[in-house]
Amino acid sequence: MGMMAKWTMGFLAVGVVAGVLATGARRFLRSGWLWLGVLVAVGIWAPNVWWQWERGFPSVEFLRFLHARDVAEGLTDWFLVGQLELMLLAIPLAVAGLWFYFFTEEGKPWRALGWMYVVPLVLLAVMRGRDYYLAPAYPMLYAAGAAWLEKKARNLKLENRKGGERSTAENGCATDGDMGAAREEKWNARKASVARWMRRWMATVLVVDAVVAGCVALPIMPVNSGWWKMAAQVDTVLPEELGWPEMAETVARVRDGLGEKDRARLGILARNYGEVGALNLYGEKYELPRAISGVNSSWERGYGDPAPETVITVGYTREFLEENFASCELVAHTWNRYGVANEETIEDPDIFVCRGLRGSWEEFWKKVKLFA
Repeated sequence: MGMMAKWTMGFLAVGVVAGVLATGARRFLRSGWLWLGVLVAVGIWAPNVWWQWERGFPSVEFLRFLHARDVAEGLTDWFLVGQLELMLLAIPLAVAGLWFYFFTEEGKPWRALGWMYVVPLVLLAVMRGRDYYLAPAYPMLYAAGAAWLEKKARNLKLENRKGGERSTAENGCATDGDMGAAREEKWNARKASVARWMRRWMATVLVVDAVVAGCVALPIMPVNSGWWKMAAQVDTVLPEELGWPEMAETVARVRDGLGEKDRARLGILARNYGEVGALNLYGEKYELPRAISGVNSSWERGYGDPAPETVITVGYTREFLEENFASCELVAHTWNRYGVANEETIEDPDIFVCRGLRGSWEEFWKKVKLFA
């Protein structure tokens, strides 16, 4: 099902295969149920592959574009460091989970899960993926780390108590063997202390971790406050989440100012997925026609039948529009009620009304195709 949504799920699939081949899970290769499962999975995925085949594999083209852009902009340079940012204060749990999977006897039955993390980690690091691509793999580490530390804390506590009872019973009659046993008990006592500390405080640490992450990643802070400005430096998407209702309101006002002839065959053309999504979500309130766009899968949906004759455009430059339409009039600008500078207000603020497409819509639609 994941492959239906995003083909980069294949990295996890490679991890699953490696986990099976590298561990005792190899025994499942003799099971007919496994291969029946593979057949069912391929059957579920087959329509997606067929759709991609008929259209020249746009998902592959899309991934190539994103990868080339990310590498060129340096977004893949800090992949390994980015893993620390993803884990934040949960690092001890993740490390404990890896230790459990690979270095304990009791973790051996679950070792395939460890490989399902390590293999995608290595592949993404070598192929220069974005750091957050690996985020869905961490629950496997956290779960194992939490369960193992809990059990370890209880066992060490019990061992430490028994060791203390033995020391008291022996009443100071020490030998060389006893000295070694005492050192071992002391080491166990230290481990028990660490395990107890983690058991006692880890829940609090994780709550703090969630709060810190939420304070940066979630839009819960007052816009333009010091907190918001700090968060926007870390999460650069925050400013881009503003202004969508105002955009739909502005486009509706432009539509209402047009004559009856223009409104009869009116189209709304948006350049990026944020704009087309906003116009189609908030535009219902104003009974706007469904916005069209050449971005990503919106391009596949086309420009409608019949094609529009008058177009309100959002996000396009005057140069591009005048090259493709007989007339274009600048009628408004995108804005947001908070006065925050973002892509819509700084880079592409102009809203045009264009008429008289030069050439056919079929040819024009090829020009607006865009990956983002």
